Amino acid sequence: MVKEGIGEIETRLTANDWLLCSHAEAFDAGRAPDTLAALVKHEVIDHSVAAVEAALNLAGSHGLERHHRNVLCGRIHAPPNSLIRTSAGRAVLGV
Repeated sequence: MVKEGIGEIETRLTANDWLLCSHAEAFDAGRAPDTLAALVKHEVIDHSVAAVEAALNLAGSHGLERHHRNVLCGRIHAPPNSLIRTSAGRAVLGV
């Protein structure tokens, strides 16, 4: 249980690192699509929330409440995840 929880946290943080570094490299090289930053923000926030929730499951809430609250706030900062998903849906549907 503990090893799996730690593995989940590591998996999500590693994915975040790759997404952020890859996006930064693409942006610096002028290869990043205009919509990529918002999609990366969406996924990084969701992975971060899941990682903190996994830590909460392992350690309980002692000392992690602030981190949980802070990471949840990322979902509402501009652009909010709901707007990112709506924009992505519109782009796919061509509307």
